[in-house]
Amino acid sequence: MIIPENIREKLSSLNDEEKRWILDYPGKNVFQYIKDGLNSIIFNHIENLIGSFDNKTILDLGCGVGYVSVELSKRGSDVVGIDVDEKQIRFAKAYSKMELGGMLPFYMADAMNMPFPDGCFDLVVGKDFLEHVLDLRALANEVYRVLKPNGICYFITPNFFWLFGGLEDTSLSRRFELLRALFQGKGRENLYVKRAGLIWHRLVKIFRKEVGFNKVFSPVPSSISEKNLKGFIIRILTRLNIVDIARPNLVLIAQK
Repeated sequence: MIIPENIREKLSSLNDEEKRWILDYPGKNVFQYIKDGLNSIIFNHIENLIGSFDNKTILDLGCGVGYVSVELSKRGSDVVGIDVDEKQIRFAKAYSKMELGGMLPFYMADAMNMPFPDGCFDLVVGKDFLEHVLDLRALANEVYRVLKPNGICYFITPNFFWLFGGLEDTSLSRRFELLRALFQGKGRENLYVKRAGLIWHRLVKIFRKEVGFNKVFSPVPSSISEKNLKGFIIRILTRLNIVDIARPNLVLIAQK
């Protein structure tokens, strides 16, 4: 694992077991991943939605190595994180102690059956999480259950059909192949095809029409202001409400 010098200095705050949680983590460039993630604009965007992070109770779904939870805690929120991966939970606990002086509450738990009472969170956040979920309706129901009245959920996930780039093995021809398989009902046992179902209008149908969220929307991407061919195409697609291929990430915001 590549450990930056400033992180090595913080390791001294951990006991031997906690250090192993960091040093034995299988991701070689995990700290670069954290650094890149913290450069995301989502934190300011979420703050604009909820007014202030102070004293908000927030659930970080699919918390992974915990950097989103730690950042939200630094901004004044009471944060809980869950994930199904034990190694990531251990890393998140040690990382939060390094950054905050004390461990945040991270739990191994299934987002489809969360160990929380009804109506206990102001905000549920899931960054790079929806693409791993096979039963979106079950997830939406659980998120609705644990949110307080008027609570908000915020999900951001890679868009497999972004016209101007994408994830590995998602060439334009590959994306059209996935879309065709999805709408023809073929290959639904294939995780890749199921992930391709993460298209905006399907998410709206599930969260609003099937589960009953009061409001479901997605922000206009900042890139539409670009004064070039790409920006022009994005503006046209956005005005036509064809957001499934107009954005590099799918952002879903729903209010209970």
